[in-house]
Amino acid sequence: RVVFVSAYGKSQWYLNLEKAPAPKFVTNGKTYLAPRHEILDPVETEKAVASYFRRYPGIANFLAKRGLYPWPGPVGTHEGAPLAIAFYLKDPT
Repeated sequence: RVVFVSAYGKSQWYLNLEKAPAPKFVTNGKTYLAPRHEILDPVETEKAVASYFRRYPGIANFLAKRGLYPWPGPVGTHEGAPLAIAFYLKDPT
């Protein structure tokens, strides 16, 4: 499972995934065709942000202080609230 957070509302990639699934996912030189994805609810998004801060506190704080990543805590329901999508990857091609 790989989780991406759209830190401040619906970014273009988020909007695209709302409309249609990703045809492929490429990471670390590996390509995964037709990965399954799900849009996470606010509680799961909060968990994803908190997990990132626990695992990478230095970079997370650096990005958050510059307004590039949300601080961990309750996720609101307003237009600019963080949103997250989880990808489930199987064997690469």
